[in-house]
Amino acid sequence: MQKSGILAIALITGILFHAPPVRADIHLFGSRETINTNLSPFPKWTGVLKKDPAHRQKMKTKCARQCLYDQWMTIVDRSRKSGLREKLRSVNRDINRLEYITDIVNWGMQDYWESPYEFFWRNGDCEDYAIAKYMTLKMLGVPTDTMRIVVLQDNNLNLLHSVLVVRDGGVNYILDNQIQTVVRDRDIHHYAPIYSINEGHWWRHLP
Repeated sequence: MQKSGILAIALITGILFHAPPVRADIHLFGSRETINTNLSPFPKWTGVLKKDPAHRQKMKTKCARQCLYDQWMTIVDRSRKSGLREKLRSVNRDINRLEYITDIVNWGMQDYWESPYEFFWRNGDCEDYAIAKYMTLKMLGVPTDTMRIVVLQDNNLNLLHSVLVVRDGGVNYILDNQIQTVVRDRDIHHYAPIYSINEGHWWRHLP
């Protein structure tokens, strides 16, 4: 995760967010949260949502040894009949097999959010893993209101990072490209969330 762009968005949240109600039911990574439905401060995420339908059509024709869409559907089909927890483990494991490449190397810019098509085509960095997992689980029927892409500070590495969180049974499960197993947020103590987002809301996180 590159600092420019994400840090700017983190600063914007402090400007645009004017004391909405505090939610007390999630406490992601032990944080307090405020919620907002205005996604306009996050054009990289809304850009992914906008380009994704057309990019899925490209995936079906972008073929080498195997069409990219078929590669994606292999991951989906492997988990289709599984329960939720096994879906999370399988999708996390399969998506993590793709190669990590920074945005500056891949796209010549500090911060670029990829659609699944772009990720399967060119690989990507941490938020691209999280987006691909989100979209894959959505295809598997996981409700989007139980999922969030989380931008956070990794205090061990002193870097910004992104993960996917899926909430089930009152527990927040973390799908992380740095961790091969699915873990609970309460078992990770070096992550400090800045904001999280899905297709309907975004949340600002406070200590």
